[in-house]
Amino acid sequence: MHLKLGDEIRKYGIDEGDWKKVFSVFSHFPHISKAILFGSRVKGTYKPFSDVDIALVGEALSLTDLLHLKNEIDDLLLPYEFDFCIYKDLKNTEFKSHIDRRGVEVYDRSHWSIMLRTALLLSTCS
Repeated sequence: MHLKLGDEIRKYGIDEGDWKKVFSVFSHFPHISKAILFGSRVKGTYKPFSDVDIALVGEALSLTDLLHLKNEIDDLLLPYEFDFCIYKDLKNTEFKSHIDRRGVEVYDRSHWSIMLRTALLLSTCS
């Protein structure tokens, strides 16, 4: 899995601005350390209305977090259906292995906070 940001991330059929909105919501949830995109979006077989499959990584991540996250993502009114799962709770080892092999890390909390601090610094310098 490799972190994909910028121009590279557009190949998954989602606008970069929409990704930033989603990542901003992720940043409200301290238990989310990483997000891994998988499924048709990564395989390149997605259709315009294909769902966006994302495995969320975080040791303390709970179903309650997931429900609140889904509500916040729905409130963004984006033209995509997001399907989230909690990576540590997946029981099917073949499915986990597939995510490990084919998944693309699209969000990393530590990287995102560096990006936000840089953006804030640049905005105060102008």
